[in-house]
Amino acid sequence: MDDEIDLREYLEVIWKEKTLIAVITIIAIISAALFSFFISTEEYQTEAQVFINPMPSGLTNAVRYTDPDIISSTITSHNIIVKTVERSDLPTSVPFKDAENPEASVISWFKENIHVAVIAKELNSDQDTNQIKITLQGPLDPDILKNTLETHINEVINENTIQLLIDIEKEIERIDTMTELLETQREDTLYKIEQIPDVEPSDRTVMLELFIELNSRLTSIEDKLYSYEIQRKNLEIIASPDYTWIEVISSPYAPEKPVAQNKFLKIAIAGVLGLFIGVFAAFFKNFIEESPSKE
Repeated sequence: MDDEIDLREYLEVIWKEKTLIAVITIIAIISAALFSFFISTEEYQTEAQVFINPMPSGLTNAVRYTDPDIISSTITSHNIIVKTVERSDLPTSVPFKDAENPEASVISWFKENIHVAVIAKELNSDQDTNQIKITLQGPLDPDILKNTLETHINEVINENTIQLLIDIEKEIERIDTMTELLETQREDTLYKIEQIPDVEPSDRTVMLELFIELNSRLTSIEDKLYSYEIQRKNLEIIASPDYTWIEVISSPYAPEKPVAQNKFLKIAIAGVLGLFIGVFAAFFKNFIEESPSKE
């Protein structure tokens, strides 16, 4: 058919407009190179590791403070990120200070760029350790990035410690209430045991059964009292300022080099896109030029 364009005509158009295609491709490559090497902000990355110490038995909801997955979710929680941002100067720092809402911009960046991973005992193992790796990356000065992660880790520890002390206080109040109740029951049981000799020994079997029952009850009460005593001591240990339930075993550092970015890959992609755009522009130009002659 006369209107049909074969492969030869395609190649002729491309050859005819080779200068246009080359110019567009070169412009795309140069633009990508300028952006990658001179305009785009260098990004740095810092990291830290924390270790969760096992707690003595005594706290009912201890898993909230000892489970690595729960702690990981706390590290990335919105509320703690907001508190970290409020304590920092990030909203007034580059590149956030020029944003319409600097604080919201920092919070959004923080959520997207903080990453938490529980370290496995062995590679490809389903068993995890109590170590958590925290990574933060962004277009910030290395020292600011380091200080930001330090502030965030301290905020995580402080917030959890405050809640931990509240939980311990409630637990101790519960233990004291139960201990007081058990002490009353113990005194009552002791009194009943003391009254047994005064019972008429008309039926020694009944008296013996009563003694065994009361003695068993007393033993049970004393066991519970001892258990609560141990539990209370453990809670006092956890609440002590000397007790560290979570510790930083690898502190954040100021990175010396930016995160490696594949700038040449970006330039190559820009070159391919430029080539496609150039070919499209060539055919479009050819179509516009030939349209009047076909009418």
